[in-house]
Amino acid sequence: MNKLHVIYGLVDLEAYIQLKIYLNDILAPEEMFTNSISILVKNPMIAGFLVGERETFSNYNISLQIEVASELPNNLNYEKTIAIVNLYRYIHHVFIEEQGPQELAVIISCEKEQLISKYKTKRNKEECQKIISIFKGNYFKELLKATEGSFFIDKKPTEMIFIFKIKYEGDLL
Repeated sequence: MNKLHVIYGLVDLEAYIQLKIYLNDILAPEEMFTNSISILVKNPMIAGFLVGERETFSNYNISLQIEVASELPNNLNYEKTIAIVNLYRYIHHVFIEEQGPQELAVIISCEKEQLISKYKTKRNKEECQKIISIFKGNYFKELLKATEGSFFIDKKPTEMIFIFKIKYEGDLL
């Protein structure tokens, strides 16, 4: 909302040069993110989902930082792709519903036929325990089973890292 107020204010003041500069500052990082997703993520369904999720998190005032660390090939199995998106959707829902942090970082890579997603958050122990208990629930276990995935936790002194590994057989063509 603050950004919209600034835009309206600049329009009301007829400060079009400053408005153009302001809009370029806002749009440049989004354009860079969208371009990197379109280049690195060959699976259009996952690419579209990731782009949309940034806006979803933004609506909850949470900055979702997504880094794609390696090229993600297209998965030719449509049902498997749907299962992966459903798993991501659930993970994101948990972070949002649990009064998400102001910032959540995700690093996605594809190595040795595995899709690896690392979610880094700076939450206290109690908040992390609640998330861990949700990820130990039956519904989440079924989502992992559908993706042939696994779930790990890496506890650091200043952050908690949730690691999801999913079997992923891709085709770069």
